[in-house]
Amino acid sequence: MTRIKLSAVILAAMAAVSVWSGIWVNSRCRRLIREIKRVGYCVCEGVDAGKAAAELENDWEDFRRHASMLVRSNKLSDLDRAYAGLEYRISGDTGELLACLAELSHMTGLLADGETPMLRSIL
Repeated sequence: MTRIKLSAVILAAMAAVSVWSGIWVNSRCRRLIREIKRVGYCVCEGVDAGKAAAELENDWEDFRRHASMLVRSNKLSDLDRAYAGLEYRISGDTGELLACLAELSHMTGLLADGETPMLRSIL
């Protein structure tokens, strides 16, 4: 009987951690997407977007450091490459930068969707 109780507690703890990590990743990805949109707005308005891009990269690094324990690394590596040179792309072509930001927003949204606990992702 003790083994059954212990197994039930372990299973419940794993389920709770799974739900919590999905919610955490989803909320952090939404924050990153808002910051990506803010960088795009700064670029379109002609405001200095370098500071916003640097803040976005710092937030990504903070997220990646913690998310690497919860999310498979191959999902993070593509995003890591895209976020890496964002601050230096600000001085380049505006159209190319906006396309990069759109791709970055889409990939971040896909990461959030992939980590959200859904019945279709379990089966």
